[in-house]
Amino acid sequence: MVVTAAHCLNDTSHPARYRLIAGLKDQRSLEGEYSYKVSQIIPHPGYLQGTYNNDIALLLTDGDIVFDPNKKVLPICLPRDEADSSATVQEQLDKKGYATGWGMTENGKTGSSLKCGEVGELDADSCREQLFEHNHFLLYNDAVFCARAPESRRNRSTVCFSDHGGGLSVFKADRWYLWGIASVAAHNATDVTECDLNGIVGFTAVANYTKWIDDNQNAQKQTYKNLLRDPNCGTYQNETLATESGNAVSYQYPWNVLLELQHEISMYVCGGVLIHKRFVLTISHCLVGIPPQYTLIVRLGASTKDSATTGQSILAERIIPNPNFNEIHYGNNLALIQLKYDADITKPTIKPICLPSVTEFLPTNLTLTGWMRNQHLFPTLSRDSINTVSAAECGAHYDGKGMELPDVSDSLYGVFNTDREKVCDNYNAGSVLQYAKLSDQTTRVFLAGLLMFNYPESCSNGCETFVTTGYNASWIYDAVKDFPAND
Repeated sequence: MVVTAAHCLNDTSHPARYRLIAGLKDQRSLEGEYSYKVSQIIPHPGYLQGTYNNDIALLLTDGDIVFDPNKKVLPICLPRDEADSSATVQEQLDKKGYATGWGMTENGKTGSSLKCGEVGELDADSCREQLFEHNHFLLYNDAVFCARAPESRRNRSTVCFSDHGGGLSVFKADRWYLWGIASVAAHNATDVTECDLNGIVGFTAVANYTKWIDDNQNAQKQTYKNLLRDPNCGTYQNETLATESGNAVSYQYPWNVLLELQHEISMYVCGGVLIHKRFVLTISHCLVGIPPQYTLIVRLGASTKDSATTGQSILAERIIPNPNFNEIHYGNNLALIQLKYDADITKPTIKPICLPSVTEFLPTNLTLTGWMRNQHLFPTLSRDSINTVSAAECGAHYDGKGMELPDVSDSLYGVFNTDREKVCDNYNAGSVLQYAKLSDQTTRVFLAGLLMFNYPESCSNGCETFVTTGYNASWIYDAVKDFPAND
């Protein structure tokens, strides 16, 4: 597990885009260094893009990182000592640490070899006095502390853009401790694209996050299982992801489906997710009260409503609602759709998602994909980042509107990771909440839940409600087990 700055990771839903290199000392030569694929990215749930609040993330690799003292690859200690948290202000300010990285030199260039520089922590008042006004935002975050190089080293080198995510280390009692993560460098007063070599640097205080790191590390020790044992689930075509636009595309999320009712006219009702070449999982209340003259069609492999060439349309043969579905409180709000024939999962745009086991640990940052709607369904598949919140936190949103949040055990609650004040369009029910992780030595995408209903007020920041599969795993498994994943 590796700790870095969350803002360094532009796309947390596709960890395969990144790799880690351990033991690197000179960027001009990678020979003999250790390279690892990233299997999962876990940004802090409180991190918000565009700010430096909770600017910390964890990276999981597809294999254990090799600790080799001869290559100088060793883990650093986390600041767990209670004496650190109870130290006086002056004791904290007297600490000297060392920042490492490939940051800006006095020539205004990124260095090719790893460098180390001494920095010292500053109190808030000193930080405010020495910061340019446009850098005062550093002081608004309790989890960020300021530091700068001693006077003898100024104008020579500084922590700059290339150092972001790197560590500030403190030596204590014969061990090195990770004191901070480089989060933001002070900008030049006249050119914000350049670093200020005399400037103050903002570091994320790691001591504030040790419990969060421990919780995630313990969770990774669990045995993850793919419920349906499908060797093809959760994989996506990765080669062309560099051409990704603002909208989600089908080969990135080939398990998203769209449900269409056909009679004299056609209308789209909800989304869903392909979990098996013969079964789609969706929201049960979407299928209640369908008139008998309507035919239910499942649209697979489409990134737009009209993706006939890349997708497939299959007639629904049977609808299997969860027998414990509660229409009043929305408990067990899931239904299976058995397709009339197998989905063509040989197409890169049509793949089943993986289902987690009952004991699965869910990351706190998840990806939502589906079709958005206002009065009409949007023409393209969309995606957003979702941070999970507790039932109490979500309930507070509803209390503010004089409404009561349904209390059911299989619900999951989340808020968008971006401001929704001016976004008046909602994802349709059945939109897919998902996350990527390593399973069977392969990075796969697993289903976290399906969107049940939106926050009841558009154009505002609120809480979305999802139904999870964990509590319904036995029902899903029993319904699907007689249909093999592979012939």
